[in-house]
Amino acid sequence: MKTLKKILLALLGIIAIMLIIGLTQPSEITIERSIEIDAPLEMVYDQVNNLHNWEKWSPWHKIDTAMGLSYGNGGIGKDASYSWTSEHKSVGSGMLTIIDSKPFEFINTTMDFGDQGTGTANFKFVETDAGVKVSWDMNSAIGKNPFMRLMGIMIRKSITAAYDRGLEDIENQCEYLKETTWYSVKIKEKDAWSYYGIMSEEVNMENMQSTMEESYGKLYGELGKANIEPGTAFAVYYSWGETFKMECGVSVQDNSTTLKNIDSKEIPKQTYAVLKLIGSYDGLMGAHEYMGEWLAASNKKLNGPVIEKYKVGPPIETDMDKWVTYVLYPIVEE
Repeated sequence: MKTLKKILLALLGIIAIMLIIGLTQPSEITIERSIEIDAPLEMVYDQVNNLHNWEKWSPWHKIDTAMGLSYGNGGIGKDASYSWTSEHKSVGSGMLTIIDSKPFEFINTTMDFGDQGTGTANFKFVETDAGVKVSWDMNSAIGKNPFMRLMGIMIRKSITAAYDRGLEDIENQCEYLKETTWYSVKIKEKDAWSYYGIMSEEVNMENMQSTMEESYGKLYGELGKANIEPGTAFAVYYSWGETFKMECGVSVQDNSTTLKNIDSKEIPKQTYAVLKLIGSYDGLMGAHEYMGEWLAASNKKLNGPVIEKYKVGPPIETDMDKWVTYVLYPIVEE
């Protein structure tokens, strides 16, 4: 009996010590980790802002690669979300939502772990001489229970290690992307714009260049005769396959003047998925292939003809590496 009493007293003493330690611990978990990544700001930001990319770097995805995933609001940008379900005890189930963001500066999220509570996690992006500093913080309440506060010590250690791995894998992903053709897609609402255009039927890859040269030559010639200031040249693709139905256009402030054998039209206000391509037009085929993959992954569908806007290019800029083309896909939710 004396031995049992000593054991019980020892256990009570241990519990008392644990209670005291637990009471001294904070009632919430707060963590912040950071890393500097030698990569373009847009590339680094896109790894977080596009929730589909989390599968490539999130430490919890690597714990359970078979977890169930679903995305809300396309999975990209403010109000986007993703939900996960997993049988793994270290992953569980929950939902993360981007509640606020400012492109290339910050992304704020909320996390809902169901019965396990809620939390917030925020990312900050700051350009430095070495590249981009990414800061990732987290805050989650664990309550007043001293034993839960005691558990918080281990939870902090575990999440800190996970954050470090996640940031390192963002860096690894950026290093990989720097060696490939990388695109950044943004969702933008564009106002309507007026233009003059020339429609071409049955265009193929062999005669596309000559068709466009002839059409733009006529457009700029007629605009010059009418003393109309030209804006940005663009092409509208109404159908594509072995042959294309396309229209070469030039935006203008006012298209009320009638031009001979040239259509006067307007592109309506629309929401677009926009890809920026820097470099020669040889990269356009890959850009369109990427947009097709992006539409499927983002639960979007095409809602009209595709547009290429030639923002910077010939004949004004002769260096192909400096050419800038915007590829616009009008979209709606699937």
